[in-house]
Amino acid sequence: MDKIKGFEEKLKDFKFVPTLSREDSQEWTGERGRVPSAIDKYIEKGENYSAYLCGSPAMIDSIVEALLNKDIPSEKIYYDKF
Repeated sequence: MDKIKGFEEKLKDFKFVPTLSREDSQEWTGERGRVPSAIDKYIEKGENYSAYLCGSPAMIDSIVEALLNKDIPSEKIYYDKF
């Protein structure tokens, strides 16, 4: 987490929003819920974004759909389903 968060400090156009869907801990202060909800909250419509994703096929499919709904071109969405 610290290494990825460090990219946000070094790269002006990089935004890191960790989102946990199954976190019951009261200590977690980040986003909770599904990633598409965080996309709706943090991303404006437009093609000034690129997305790099990895995770289960169902999760990736839902995130790609949310990004496409924000008019982010499919050629700017990179992912690895596993």
